[in-house]
Amino acid sequence: MKDRIRQLQAQAQEIVLDGIWVPNNLLPEWCHDEREGGRTLRRAVAKANAMQAQARKDSREKKDGAMRQAIIADYADQVGKAGKSWEGEINYNVDEDRQYRALCAFAACMAEKGLIDLDDDEE
Repeated sequence: MKDRIRQLQAQAQEIVLDGIWVPNNLLPEWCHDEREGGRTLRRAVAKANAMQAQARKDSREKKDGAMRQAIIADYADQVGKAGKSWEGEINYNVDEDRQYRALCAFAACMAEKGLIDLDDDEE
């Protein structure tokens, strides 16, 4: 019964989102649709969600790029300070939490593809 009610609510929401037309003069400029003169509420919400997702992705990439540049500058500084006495050893700054998350994601992907068994107790 509850599933049926949820299904009917979802259908009603879909109908409402498709039934409301928002003209360009009420939308922000980035959301305008010049061909049709406006958007349905569903398309406006989808466009806004896509723009937010892209902004989050850009922010992450910018942060990762800045972090990489700082690490490279630190390594270059270590080599520069050592000068001719450098023996080929660099002190690496490892973010253990980030490395752990990356390894877990890699293992989960390998398990999903059937290449490894995560429940296997053998080494």
